[in-house]
Amino acid sequence: MPAGLGTSARKFHSVSLNRQPGVPFEGDEDGTPPLTDTAALSAQLLQSDATSAIAHLQRHGKPAAQPTRRSDGAGNAQRLRTPKNYMFAHAATGIPKFENRIPLAKRTAAVATKGDKPGQSGGAIDVPEEEMATSAGEDAFFHRPDALGIADGVGGWAGVKDADPSLFARRLMHHVSLEIQRYEDIDDEMFSHYYDAAPVDILRRAYEFTLGEMEAVAMRGSSTACVVVLRGDELRVANLGDCGLTVVRQGDMVYRTEEQQHSFNYPYQLGTEAHSDRPSDAQVFRLKIQKGDVIIVGSDGVFDNLFDEDILEEVNQHLPPAMRSEGQPELKYSTDSLWYESQQSGERLEALCRSSAPDKTVEVAPSSTNRVVAGPPKLSLPQFHIDPHAISLAIAKRAKLVSEDTRYMESPFQMRAMQEGLYYQGGKRDDITVVVAVVTDLEDSPDRR
Repeated sequence: MPAGLGTSARKFHSVSLNRQPGVPFEGDEDGTPPLTDTAALSAQLLQSDATSAIAHLQRHGKPAAQPTRRSDGAGNAQRLRTPKNYMFAHAATGIPKFENRIPLAKRTAAVATKGDKPGQSGGAIDVPEEEMATSAGEDAFFHRPDALGIADGVGGWAGVKDADPSLFARRLMHHVSLEIQRYEDIDDEMFSHYYDAAPVDILRRAYEFTLGEMEAVAMRGSSTACVVVLRGDELRVANLGDCGLTVVRQGDMVYRTEEQQHSFNYPYQLGTEAHSDRPSDAQVFRLKIQKGDVIIVGSDGVFDNLFDEDILEEVNQHLPPAMRSEGQPELKYSTDSLWYESQQSGERLEALCRSSAPDKTVEVAPSSTNRVVAGPPKLSLPQFHIDPHAISLAIAKRAKLVSEDTRYMESPFQMRAMQEGLYYQGGKRDDITVVVAVVTDLEDSPDRR
């Protein structure tokens, strides 16, 4: 699937321009003097009637500036408040490939002194701060109501002196989470730029801090990364390497990211070495989402062992009947469109919400595996009765079973190896991390004016 936006997806990036009732347009028939500055007048399109504005420009011999579509984030002059505000009900499951490692461990790392600038070495100290990222082997991840992230430490560093890819991945996700947290701090300059948040910029700033810390402790390492930010009803994604993201809507998979590989089993990666890839090399997407969408972000331990159909099967086992695909679950993404609008999805979700009650018990269909990895968190999901933890656990356990079966008849990693002329049988033993988020309504949001 191509990395860029298809032609059918462009309609999701069009700008809706509507004037509030009773509010006159500046420079219109209300008696205010006309503006001759094209840029200034064009900026008023965000709060005024488009037709009147264009006519005004034409009367004064000025061409109307057209809104541009950006690949990520949104400019101050062209940003519109989205009509819908959503948040995530979120959970994650991580399973390390080595049994002697403690899964889901949060550790304190020796990092650079607070006063150090990114990219510069400084005194190494043990900072008693709570890590914002969680480790599962060499994988690291975080999840919050408005953002998700995964980094997969590259295993090729095994046996290399002074190398720790798990530390690199964990600190990278720690700083990504901290950067996103800045948008919630009213005393931070980023607070007023909440709706301009761009995952690739967040990843770049976090990478600079991580490089400074790794240099301070004289350690080396690298990892892939996938950062997801939710703003309004728009999902913004920056993906570098072979982690992946899928979107399931009404029981069908409607979106899937594409892996970035230099060659077989050699993904794009951020790291301490001069030849490492850069955050700007990440694939960047902006997607419109709907209430009830299931967002799945996973490390390559998931996508190397499970086909998309396997993931979709596990998700559908945990969806309420009203939200499952009416027929056989399908992969509905295509080479021309990143997005698929489910027919009658609004009516089906509305009917489901009417039948929902806050005190109704969440019933989860049995998974294809029985081994318990982690206890489920306490979740309250009265809107859709979808348990993100149950979904993440089911996907992780299924991927784990395949990864440990050297005689498994077929896996995605095996197919890619055979395409390269290599003999390989079964799944790929690796750390497995799955972060799942269910899109729900955001009850309240702060005034950022």
